[in-house]
Amino acid sequence: MTELALAQVVQHMRPGGIERLVLDLAAALPAGKQSVIISLEGNRREAFQEWPILRSCSQQLIFLDKSPGRDVALPFRLARVFRQRSVGYIHTHHIGPLLYAGLASRLVNVKAFVHTEHDAWHLDDRREAALTRRAVRLLKPRLVADAACVADALRQHGMRKIEAVIMNGVDTTKFAPSCSTAARNKLKLPANVPIIGVAGRLEQVKNQAAAIAALAQIIQCSRFSNVALALAGSGRLRKDLERQAMQAGLDGKVHFLGHVEDMACFYNAVDLFCLPSFKEGLPLSLLEAQSCGIPVCASDVGGSREATCPETGMLFEPTNIASIAVACRRLLQDAHRRDPRPFVLRTGTKSRMVEAYRDVFAA
Repeated sequence: MTELALAQVVQHMRPGGIERLVLDLAAALPAGKQSVIISLEGNRREAFQEWPILRSCSQQLIFLDKSPGRDVALPFRLARVFRQRSVGYIHTHHIGPLLYAGLASRLVNVKAFVHTEHDAWHLDDRREAALTRRAVRLLKPRLVADAACVADALRQHGMRKIEAVIMNGVDTTKFAPSCSTAARNKLKLPANVPIIGVAGRLEQVKNQAAAIAALAQIIQCSRFSNVALALAGSGRLRKDLERQAMQAGLDGKVHFLGHVEDMACFYNAVDLFCLPSFKEGLPLSLLEAQSCGIPVCASDVGGSREATCPETGMLFEPTNIASIAVACRRLLQDAHRRDPRPFVLRTGTKSRMVEAYRDVFAA
């Protein structure tokens, strides 16, 4: 008898937290277990060009190159893929995959259909909330939230039957403390100066502009006059952010690294990780940085509070530049800070996450 495969369905496979999570879940399957990752949007060539790591799992990836807007034929295309790949288990991430793969699941014999909600902010839109609620009621997935705040939001919008709250997890063997000097050399970052790291797509929602503005305030204090900022990520706002840094007189203090494949190296190259986003789900980056022993400060949005060690980290409002600067100064000056890695080992490991999902699929 053919072994039934697991299909994870995502909107796209561009570099991001959910997409890295999907790759981790696929890689963690037992030996011999078949797995496929289906991206509704995009094509193989463009995806591999933007994110070369995808080449290592090329045989597992399927791109449907969906056009913008509704696609009434897409559930039938997905059902055909499910049959061809002997899919018996489906795991969707976010509303688009929930709708299309959920409808496709009605056309094939599926043993388990699981849907994970990764953030709550999109439920603030009444139409999005109503659509999600109807989809959950109609398609009846085993509903998972990746943070308690997401579960609360789902319940507030009438989706009360939540199978589990499963916190995102990271590979603590990959994301572990290592030599800062070697990491800085690899990334061509300056030695012997404090560096604040920020990672994410260079887009409005990630709010890197606030980190640059905060740096301008941080260096006004003579004790922190040599602090630098390292930005990992690519996106449409790079030229705007470069212009902002130049106009603020931060030439040589803001380092644009572009897309960084080895994020463990990035975290170990910085003294502090800052996440100033306007919106987040349960941020993997906070867990990854802390797993490397790097303290974090973050916007108090989404699941950031749940992902931040309360003993070593700080939270701030993303629109309050002064509070971002204060948080960064306090964490940088704490030479005897406690290690945030034990927090991740207790609450945010990949192995814990994988076991929890196995239980949900087996229920």
